[in-house]
Amino acid sequence: MSISASTRARAFGITTEYSDLRSGQVLYLPQHLAIIAQATTEGTPSTTKFTATTAAQVGTAAGYRSPAYLIARELFPTNGDGVGSIEVDFLLLDDAGGAAAAAGSITPSGTATAAGTYYARIGGYLSEAFTIAAGAIDVSAVCHDLGQAIQDVLHLPAVATWTYGALSETHAGNTGTGTLTSMTAAATTIPGAWVLTCTSKVTNGGVFSLTDPDGTEVADDLTITPGPGGTCVFSESGLGGTITDGSTDFEVDDAFTITVPAATVVLTAPWKGESGNDIVVEIVDATGQAPALGVTFAIVQPTGGATDPSVVAALAQLGPSTWYTMGLCSLNLTNSTAWNLIQTWGEGRWGELVHKPCVFFCGNTAAAKADAVVTTETRTTDRIASQLVAPGSPNLPCVVAARQLARIAVMANNTPSHDYGSLQATGLLPGTDAQQWDHPTRDAALKDGCSTIEVRDGVVCISDVVTMYAPSGDTDPCYRYVCDIVKLQQCIYNTAAIFDTTEWDGAALIPDSQATTEPTARKPSAAKAAIAQMLDALGGKAIISDPAWAKTTITAEISSTNSKRLDTTVTFPLSGNANIINHTQKFGFYLG
Repeated sequence: MSISASTRARAFGITTEYSDLRSGQVLYLPQHLAIIAQATTEGTPSTTKFTATTAAQVGTAAGYRSPAYLIARELFPTNGDGVGSIEVDFLLLDDAGGAAAAAGSITPSGTATAAGTYYARIGGYLSEAFTIAAGAIDVSAVCHDLGQAIQDVLHLPAVATWTYGALSETHAGNTGTGTLTSMTAAATTIPGAWVLTCTSKVTNGGVFSLTDPDGTEVADDLTITPGPGGTCVFSESGLGGTITDGSTDFEVDDAFTITVPAATVVLTAPWKGESGNDIVVEIVDATGQAPALGVTFAIVQPTGGATDPSVVAALAQLGPSTWYTMGLCSLNLTNSTAWNLIQTWGEGRWGELVHKPCVFFCGNTAAAKADAVVTTETRTTDRIASQLVAPGSPNLPCVVAARQLARIAVMANNTPSHDYGSLQATGLLPGTDAQQWDHPTRDAALKDGCSTIEVRDGVVCISDVVTMYAPSGDTDPCYRYVCDIVKLQQCIYNTAAIFDTTEWDGAALIPDSQATTEPTARKPSAAKAAIAQMLDALGGKAIISDPAWAKTTITAEISSTNSKRLDTTVTFPLSGNANIINHTQKFGFYLG
């Protein structure tokens, strides 16, 4: 602080102040992502917004089989090939009341022509390997191994349980004449042979242990109430039954072998709601292809997911003080209630007093273009939502969107003038060649408000990234391309960097013709000069084209009705992008 003008005694002062030497430079708007996604059904996740820097943080909060965690895996992959230092806020959605989870099943059968190694691929993610020996298969054993292989991978978007045939028991060689009856098995009971063994002899009784088919002792204190005909009713790890004392007491090592014969592996989505119906279940070999070794896997794809959670509370936490540049919602676009709310929220972000526009992404894996655009072509006034696709991909739609968003956000953060064509969404599984869209189909999809991709050498590559904004009769809608909205964000951000400052806030406004000795006073000409300087800087970064022309559009004047108001205008001629290159090539013949 400088020496006060009222000081009279001798003094020597040095004032140190920061001088911003970046004047005339473009300040890139830092990308800030908002992720609205479901947690798993088990547990009670906090729905309070939190910032994540690793996928593990999201998995701990939301569950490792949740859409939220699967999205985080694409944004924060372990190889570092994600959004880097871009800030990402997560808002978790808990299951709605009365919601239902999608469910499907796998039923093995047949005779293996050779021994083979198999994997379940669920939502594009592989289970642990399981093997099947040559010959007629043991259905229960295959169901056991398949279910365990699924459960052993924590991020697979399915919970494996089983259905069973009739339970049975054998007890050859027992000294005791007691019985085991009333056997039951819950859906989570591990299939195979369970062993109930007497470990302590008791007159008119006995103590038993129970070991599951994997060799794990699950109970060691199952005790018959002593007395003639005494019983022990037990339920451990899903297996239940009644041990009854007989006329001859049980001896140590007397045992019952209980066979729990699985018939089908049941797969249930770990969260409730419609998006669970998008889980794709496959059985593949090590090459990712369907095995051809004589074993048949009858797959019923998950269905029945219903009633999505509300996004109201999540959106309420995305307040106007934070500029969220891009977002992603795991709920399907067909949920018009949710996406109408997102659109309303996003329109508010364009407001003159908020001036922080945002684009929200969703995913789609429909193979047919007609199916992919069913909803986008009805949302022709929506400049907030953008649908990212991967036709025929077995990945979940939200994962498709998340992987592409990781690429888009980094480009928007580092080089906002650049479009997103040819960026590789590595890690996504493309559909078959026959399912990919040719150029006429991609062109039609774009015009229907749907983004597009191309598959090159087996890699999903981003093509056009667009919003659904396509008012009738407008062949080139102004809010179509997400890249153009990102450029507008830069223009808004840099304008705010000039005027939303202490330098301008509350400064005295005087006409250009008025002389002044007050250094904090501001004139319309100063506003014009600052805007012109910004235009040159934006042109230098290729955010706009022809800054010289743009300068001719600048106006600044003190309001004729309010002396405390400065009105300014400028037109930003946004730069284009080399999305279409038309080359004409001619040839002739050399005649000598």
